[in-house]
Amino acid sequence: MPGQGTKPTIYSVAARAGVSISTVSLAINQPQRVSAATRRRVAEAADAEGYRSRGGGPRAGLRTIAVAAPFSSWPSYYARLDGVLAHCAGAGVEVLVHDLPSPNEVEAPLLDALPVRGDLDGVIIMGTPLSADAEESIQRGGTPTVLVDAMSEVLPTVTVDDAHGGRLLGTHLVELGHRTALYAHEGQVSDDYVSAGMRRFAGVAAAMTAAGGTVEPVLLDDGVLAVAEQMGATAIVANHDALAAELLRFAAAHGVEVPGTFSVTGYDGGALADALRLTTIAQPFAESGRAAAELLVGMLSGTAPSVRTVGLACSLTPGATTARPRRP
Repeated sequence: MPGQGTKPTIYSVAARAGVSISTVSLAINQPQRVSAATRRRVAEAADAEGYRSRGGGPRAGLRTIAVAAPFSSWPSYYARLDGVLAHCAGAGVEVLVHDLPSPNEVEAPLLDALPVRGDLDGVIIMGTPLSADAEESIQRGGTPTVLVDAMSEVLPTVTVDDAHGGRLLGTHLVELGHRTALYAHEGQVSDDYVSAGMRRFAGVAAAMTAAGGTVEPVLLDDGVLAVAEQMGATAIVANHDALAAELLRFAAAHGVEVPGTFSVTGYDGGALADALRLTTIAQPFAESGRAAAELLVGMLSGTAPSVRTVGLACSLTPGATTARPRRP
């Protein structure tokens, strides 16, 4: 049982079961998506903790919100979730977690319905664009909702200027003397929305073009280094740090020097970039989560600020993977 005076939460259940909080949420709300063995572990941990889902109705004095994001696709959203949890911990707010599919990998990326129960007090949606119907439904239903890393004309949002981050990377490469670069990305199935990667590419392209250079988008695969060589590129910008790590792995496997043959940059910042000494753009992940939670809790308590769109700054972190090109 939890310590005396401590209320059982989804976090204590996850810790006891040895799984993530998203797995606990799935086991409770979408059990068909979890293996029988994992469901048993979660059920036993919940029983031991004395935890009960809110399915029977709201509990007095405790608000519950949901955070929905493509956690499985991009681990960076866990850092945003940390910011949400940090703010909610002292605000009497419980957080349920829902894993969404990556919008890059589906033909219909616009979220049409909230994947949450009707007894929630509010919702934070991260990294997934909403359809017009969904926005209208949210406004009609009155469930307070905040978007993170997604755009909206009608809902409160917390965003980082990805185009500016791209310009910072492009300017960095230009100042080192690079004039031809590739932009390596995973691709996206649908063009129904403007992704963060598309905004980053636009920023890199603006900086390179202004200096008389070029940058071309390419899908990341094992042949990307050969494509760069054929095109005379001296730098490769990865859509995010995990892709940059793949580039470095390809380079090592083929005996290609970084930054000797090609400079490589990422985007995100954090432990992976630090370990690889990667040139990247550092994003304020935890701060974005805290800002979203602050907005939402303010909406629930009637103290929301008049500013409903929060824009956060990103910054260039130079590393050991970029240098002046050996060839012009």
